[in-house]
Amino acid sequence: MKNLLVLLIICLFNSSLFAQNTEQPPYLKKPVLPEFRILQADSLTWTTQKNLKSGKPVMIMLFSPDCEHCQQQMKIIQANKKQLSELQIVMATYQPMEKMQRFYKEYKIAEFSNIYMGRDMLYFFGPYYMAKAIPFLAIYDKQHKLVRVYEGGAKIDKILEALKL
Repeated sequence: MKNLLVLLIICLFNSSLFAQNTEQPPYLKKPVLPEFRILQADSLTWTTQKNLKSGKPVMIMLFSPDCEHCQQQMKIIQANKKQLSELQIVMATYQPMEKMQRFYKEYKIAEFSNIYMGRDMLYFFGPYYMAKAIPFLAIYDKQHKLVRVYEGGAKIDKILEALKL
């Protein structure tokens, strides 16, 4: 009887280990642009959703300065600067400020009036989007309602297609 009880406890414990997490990410529960706060490259200024203009679409891009796919995504954005001029791009990273600042300088982010880059000091975006791959792109329409999400980045045609929806 003792062995049966131990076996039952082990089975219950093991089944809980393999249970899938089916919890819906917060961004799907409330599919509108979230409140956020990122520290800009100057280490003094904060950007929040209140800095964004209403009536213009927004793309949240979670990235890492060392990530090759993120660097490729940035090159796509640079190459299509004119086509994306109406899109407000919020680039957020968890990486140390020094790495983000190097990325900021290397890709000349200051030349883009529509890009807001910063460090997610409060670690908000990761749990909010439950991103499995970076770059992670969340595209919001002019009313700041979620249109599309891309994990691992997206080519320019996919971004422009999402913006036209």
